[in-house]
Amino acid sequence: TRGDRILDVPLSEVGGKAANLGEVYNRVNLPVPPGFAVTAYACHHFLEYNQLPGWIEGKLKDLDVEDTESLMRVSREIQSQILSAAVPPDLEQSIMQAVRALKHKVGAPLGLSVRSSATSEDSEASFAGQHSTVLNVTEEQVIPAYKEVVSSTFNPRATFYRRTKGYSDQDVV
Repeated sequence: TRGDRILDVPLSEVGGKAANLGEVYNRVNLPVPPGFAVTAYACHHFLEYNQLPGWIEGKLKDLDVEDTESLMRVSREIQSQILSAAVPPDLEQSIMQAVRALKHKVGAPLGLSVRSSATSEDSEASFAGQHSTVLNVTEEQVIPAYKEVVSSTFNPRATFYRRTKGYSDQDVV
């Protein structure tokens, strides 16, 4: 947001839910919960910073999602790597700056909802319930919660859904 206006950001960068909330606020002037979106580019930056895209691609390349044991094992490995990865300093600074601005605007302690707004969602696909939502997140918990949500992109349920619907693993981050 900037001032009282939600910035126009393409659906491909923030996903359907976040983009639709912006449209509701900007065009219809209905109230929406205060917040901010972390872009898909930021997620790619986070993964690239930790040299994870090629590694993840290698793990998923020959994965048979019908083999539950393999799906569970590979998903755990990928999620573990993401959860232990460092958020790039510039991204962490930007997220924390947005949190502080939101805290200033709200004027109270924050209990944030950190959730995915998959960039393919609200098209012909619905990723509802596939990715994690972390509730009542404090300022100090935002970065770990962000990593949890990013890692949930590779949970067994989401990976199975993507593959069976014909989406590539890169389509939703």
